[in-house]
Amino acid sequence: MVIPRLGLTDEDSPSQSSLKRKLTTRPPPQLFDPSKCTRQILVRHGEKHVYTFKSWKFRHGLQVKFYNPHSLTVAHEIHSSFFHLFMKAKELAGEGVEVFETSSMPWPSFWQFVPGDCVIIHSEDGQKLGTVLTSPQRINQYLGCEVSIDNEGDHCILVQHLEKNIILGEFIEVLAGVHAGKKGFVAAKAEVLLGICIGQRTNGVDFQVHVNSPLERHQQHFNVEVPWKEVEVLVQSGHFVGRRGIVKNVRVNFRGSLCLSLWVPDYNCSVDIDHSAVVERQWV
Repeated sequence: MVIPRLGLTDEDSPSQSSLKRKLTTRPPPQLFDPSKCTRQILVRHGEKHVYTFKSWKFRHGLQVKFYNPHSLTVAHEIHSSFFHLFMKAKELAGEGVEVFETSSMPWPSFWQFVPGDCVIIHSEDGQKLGTVLTSPQRINQYLGCEVSIDNEGDHCILVQHLEKNIILGEFIEVLAGVHAGKKGFVAAKAEVLLGICIGQRTNGVDFQVHVNSPLERHQQHFNVEVPWKEVEVLVQSGHFVGRRGIVKNVRVNFRGSLCLSLWVPDYNCSVDIDHSAVVERQWV
């Protein structure tokens, strides 16, 4: 098993005997409480992502522990705070480092799927698009949804393999959790985390939510400052390649992709361009 917030300690070195490992001091309970064991009280070390709390040494926030199978019971749900710790540890480990398999984890208690949700289905054959037909239902020991998959009909898919298809530029409202009631633009997306910009005198990410959190899409957004407005960008492709532009508006086009309205000073004109065709201009 992997446990969040713990790293291998000097006492838990694999080279030591099992007897010595049994006699080691138990970790303090506050290690499992994010409100008590905060980043500010941890001591960082020269090695990347390694830090200590008292005599305990952390590596990527996870530690492998061994248990007798008869002392364990199946967890059908995982609390949002613990799920966040696992995902943060995976983020710290970096790309290409499989510290654990996400699909093997229990159903996160804060996830929500309702009929009509557009989803991405992750499978060994790659990604597929579909529409949720039923709310999650327990099938044996697992939760699954009836999903209509494009060109393949209806199938029952485990929720661990589902991801809401939310794209950059959409305006959403968070319906539950610590950010309940907040509204904003999806300004960034890193795997399953959405970076939300609430648009109050900021252009960056104000908070993050999991893509499968209870969210509501809004087609219209009034009295909200558009993110990236007045940000200067460089065009990377098309007729205006190499030219600088200034973002004047952001919207999702009819194809469901993020579109920017730019003012191009060199041509004294406005142009609509795909978000992927520009990069923010870096000032040296």
